[in-house]
Amino acid sequence: MGPACYNLAMKILSALLLAAIVFAPAASAQGPESIRDLGTAGFGVSTVLPQGGFKAQQYVSVSGYLTLRGSAYVYNGSTYVSISLSGSGNFSGSGVQTGYVTINQHESFFLPQGQNHAFQNVRVSANVPLYRNGRYAGTVTLSGYVPISGFKSGDWLHLSGSGSLSGSTFIPDEEPKPKR
Repeated sequence: MGPACYNLAMKILSALLLAAIVFAPAASAQGPESIRDLGTAGFGVSTVLPQGGFKAQQYVSVSGYLTLRGSAYVYNGSTYVSISLSGSGNFSGSGVQTGYVTINQHESFFLPQGQNHAFQNVRVSANVPLYRNGRYAGTVTLSGYVPISGFKSGDWLHLSGSGSLSGSTFIPDEEPKPKR
């Protein structure tokens, strides 16, 4: 910061301090409402703090297994494979669950000429809904690797595999139940 910027910043701070010294005693003599009203001309508390307050949140983690399956047609003489995989699973933990979700994943890779067996680690990432006590509680991103493998049969390549997915997020705390 150059000397000119520093001098300007000091003048602004001095003016703000002087205004606070001059106006605060006069406002406090009139009552707390007038002090609160001083903030409406600039940065009052209401412009700095969020309206409605803060909501308590709970950190939750879920995990489970996903089985992926798919088949791809491999053109005669081609070494490029493009396959759509699909699988489903139920993920739970920390008092929440996803329910039964279906995850679709597309994968592409090269299969060397003449090779009839394929192995691939598929990186999976999917946003899924979370439920607590049967009610929607938020979403979580599940991620992990699913190793898939399989054999070529004629011009078709059939692949499948299972792997672990997990994710964590913050969800709103449960509302306290009213006492009777």
